[in-house]
Amino acid sequence: MELRQPRHFLALAEERSITRAAKRELIVQSGLSNSLQALERELAVGETSPAARRFADQLLRIHPAGS
Repeated sequence: MELRQPRHFLALAEERSITRAAKRELIVQSGLSNSLQALERELAVGETSPAARRFADQLLRIHPAGS
């Protein structure tokens, strides 16, 4: 896992938009998407899996949007 992958995931969870998350991380959307797909493969979850949704919800509780 690369250090940027969790940061990219957090940006997407907070922004709730791949466009805004990519702008925030200063990368193109395809680069952000590739990073997130690699993270999903490593964690063996898909973005629509219940585990992924719970993880995103937990992150948002820890790091509320705008904080």
